Amino acid sequence: LQGCTFSVSSGQTLTFPANGLDASPYVQVFTGSGNVAGLSTVEVPWFGALGNGTTVDTAAFTAAKLAAGVNGTVYVRSGIFPVQITLDQTGQSWHILPAATLLQPSGTTLFTLTVTANNVTLDGGGTLDGNLVNLASSCASSLACGNIKAANSSGAALSNLHIDHLTILDSYRGVYALCVPGFKLTNSSLYSGAAADASLMFAGWYSSSCPDMGFVDVEDNYFDTTAATGVGGVYSSQIWGFYNSSGNTISYTHDVIFSHNKITKRLSQMDSTEIRAVNRATVDGNVTSGGNMGISVVGGSSQTISHNVGYSSMRNCWEAGGNTNSVYDANTCYGNGVTYADITYGTDDNTGLWTPVEYNSNITVSNEQIYGTTTYGVDAIGAGMGSTLPNSNFSFNNINCYGYSGTSLGFSCLYINQVQGFSVTGGSMDGNGLARSPVYLVNSDRGTITGVNAEHFAGPLVTIYDSSGVTTHSLNITGNQMYLVSAPIAASGAGALGTNIVLKDNTGPFTSAPIPDYSDYFDNVFSTPGAGVPSLNCGVGSQYRNTSATSASTALYVCYPANTWTAVTLP
Repeated sequence: LQGCTFSVSSGQTLTFPANGLDASPYVQVFTGSGNVAGLSTVEVPWFGALGNGTTVDTAAFTAAKLAAGVNGTVYVRSGIFPVQITLDQTGQSWHILPAATLLQPSGTTLFTLTVTANNVTLDGGGTLDGNLVNLASSCASSLACGNIKAANSSGAALSNLHIDHLTILDSYRGVYALCVPGFKLTNSSLYSGAAADASLMFAGWYSSSCPDMGFVDVEDNYFDTTAATGVGGVYSSQIWGFYNSSGNTISYTHDVIFSHNKITKRLSQMDSTEIRAVNRATVDGNVTSGGNMGISVVGGSSQTISHNVGYSSMRNCWEAGGNTNSVYDANTCYGNGVTYADITYGTDDNTGLWTPVEYNSNITVSNEQIYGTTTYGVDAIGAGMGSTLPNSNFSFNNINCYGYSGTSLGFSCLYINQVQGFSVTGGSMDGNGLARSPVYLVNSDRGTITGVNAEHFAGPLVTIYDSSGVTTHSLNITGNQMYLVSAPIAASGAGALGTNIVLKDNTGPFTSAPIPDYSDYFDNVFSTPGAGVPSLNCGVGSQYRNTSATSASTALYVCYPANTWTAVTLP
């Protein structure tokens, strides 16, 4: 049939046998407004697509789609095709090859491709261009424009959309997937320009007809929003659970893989990646730079966040809030002097915190590398790795933290706020001679700190700050190595020290004059630099060691009776 042309009139159907059509992929084969059937594989030029960059080819693409039918294949090989089309054929594959571009026609306010069928594949190495001209139109305010939208018109689940090896650029939303279990985005590059919103948004909003949004796979992609002019509201990628109109979680997205993606943003923009209301997420091997923060994982459970690298975020390299049973392991943060990485949730802008009614529990943080970080804001609130609000059961293992050379006395490697039950084990912490403390505790207790190597801090190894009416109990601080740190422990604030404060086998040299370790005489030890009787309240059995003492008679105080420090002379 080489060189043949078929004219199919309106109301007629031309049906081909099972072996299909052998024709050049670059010529028009069919004319007229009738239907073509029986072709499982088609080329868009067969139906009159020109690909000249100006003629709108929507009619030709629609005819190709209908001819390929269910489980069919459509090839787009070369050219620039202004087009907007709804892909409503189940199981259809569109191969957009490297020499082909699908361009959103100027003056339109919808999506280039709207997917409403299950099991659709878009791949081939080609480009979807959202057309910067359209970003200035009303579509930006209605959230109704972009390159790819996947949503069932009834609001029910739409399953198994796979986007692979495509370049997606210059749209308000690059990919918008609304309730699509089995969604995959792989090996693609997404660029946002002008007043963009998000390169990728996967979500389920305002409907109870989408009960399950599981098995989402976003791997080996490149996200770049540096050209976007929006400030604050520009995300590279968002994967959300299911919310009602009040913003309350209805159900969770689950079994998410977000791995080996590279994300580049400007500092003034929002999070590089936000994963919210997701259970069983694996966030692994991603590299982020710029933006308000690198990777934010909030409001879910059973997440593993590992082997990610963050560069020069404005506030955080990574954030977690409102999570349970989550593991952070072997992540690396490179600050630029105004950044830090944290585990947070609250309202304090100094630490990038959000919703104060949620909390973290059963969190393990291990083998983290944090370089060049510092506080961001006033009152020295900010840390290399922190946790806030009524949190419980945190494990910090082998946290390696290196303070920014220009950091202030407010900096701490571990800022632990309102945590009931925690452990800090191992790790190397260097404050560059200016930072406050390796570990800063606020209203936190039932913790152990052991095996930490700390050096070059202006303050002590551990600073305890308790608010009025708060009493800290049960801290075991043993076996830590310190070099040029003022003292093992110090306290401030209006709260009280309770019982079982243990300080043993911690070694200097300290910047303050060390005194003998009298811990063999008392089970509970509390030590702070400074002269005179301590003003803090105390618990029975606690010991205060005056690091400025000049004689044994003023070197030691014991708490007896309760809340009263009494000087003693040791043998």
